[in-house]
Amino acid sequence: MGREIKFRAWDKSFKRMFVPSQIDYELGGELEDSKKENVHVWRKPFDGENANWSSSGHYIHGKDVELMQYTGLKDKNGREIYEGDIVLEDYFSNVNPNDHSDDEYIDDTPRKFIICYDSNQGRYKAVPPETYRINAGNGGWTGYDVRGYKAEVIGNIYENPELIEV
Repeated sequence: MGREIKFRAWDKSFKRMFVPSQIDYELGGELEDSKKENVHVWRKPFDGENANWSSSGHYIHGKDVELMQYTGLKDKNGREIYEGDIVLEDYFSNVNPNDHSDDEYIDDTPRKFIICYDSNQGRYKAVPPETYRINAGNGGWTGYDVRGYKAEVIGNIYENPELIEV
């Protein structure tokens, strides 16, 4: 069984989150910062939005939108975890919950982490806010493995930026 591929998007102009109904890559290449302007995301009007474009929606250019992919994981409350989500987790040094060889290092104090995709390691990571802007997704140590069953989504970096202030 394959993993479910889903996206959500942040409209920078309207400062609203939405689920895109279509994503087009003009160049057909990978989504890199240098090619971001070549991505077009279809957005339907928001509830009550007074817009002068077709009621069926319009394209937003990549530089005006932030795409976030679903990690394929759900938090302990069943909420889907996306890139850019802020989670609370009582993370400790063990990645394997059945291996308690490092029990003396267990710390069950809930901490905030930001979910990001590390392209060098090819996986989603839970990154502490203090290192997120510096190192997230740029190789090196980026964070911990995402453990949805232990995490609780409390917001995201676009709608709740105050949650990541350090």
